[in-house]
Amino acid sequence: MAWTDLPVNELRQFRSEITPAPDVRQFWSDRLSEARSLATETIVSDVDSPLTRIRVQDIEFSGAEGHRIKGWVLTPIGIDGPLPCL
Repeated sequence: MAWTDLPVNELRQFRSEITPAPDVRQFWSDRLSEARSLATETIVSDVDSPLTRIRVQDIEFSGAEGHRIKGWVLTPIGIDGPLPCL
C-alpha cells in the first residue's frame, strides 16, 4: 500500500503551488532532440544460462546524453505475445 502524509480526501483536493516554467515544452523538446541525435543502435544478445524455462538476454541502449544503459531481459520460453514488464 502506498504511504502518504495526507489523508485520501486531502490528496484528492491537493493542488501544487509550483507552476511549470514557461519554456517547459521547449526544454523537453530540446532534450528529446538531443537524445535522438546521440542515440546509437540497440544491442540485444542471448546469454548462456542454466535456466531451462527462462530466456536471458543482455540489452544495451542509448539513454540521456548518449550514455549507454545496460540490463537483462528475462522472458519465459514458449510464450508468445505481449507480456507484463517490471
